[in-house]
Amino acid sequence: MAALKQGGFHLSISGPVPELVSRDEKTRIALDALTLPQLEAVKHMAHDQYVRAMLNGDMELDTHRATLNFLSRHLTKAAPVPATRRPAATASRKAARRPNRRKQTPRQAA
Repeated sequence: MAALKQGGFHLSISGPVPELVSRDEKTRIALDALTLPQLEAVKHMAHDQYVRAMLNGDMELDTHRATLNFLSRHLTKAAPVPATRRPAATASRKAARRPNRRKQTPRQAA
């Protein structure tokens, strides 16, 4: 995992199982071999890599975006409880809602 973080990585779906591949292609890790916390860590690394690519104008921006999207979906499928059903996700969504403070005009009321 350290090799992936230092040198960058992408996702390869050409084989029988999706694999994380280091930029120099010396390190390959099957996604199925990772635990849920490791998947989350890799997703965060992919996010950081994507943001750095945006800020630096990296030519591989589409590759980084695709890697992040695939990992996010894979993590959602692998999670024992769907993300929409997690108490923290529900609580933060409810807290983010704002009341409707728009005043009705006489035309809208009628």
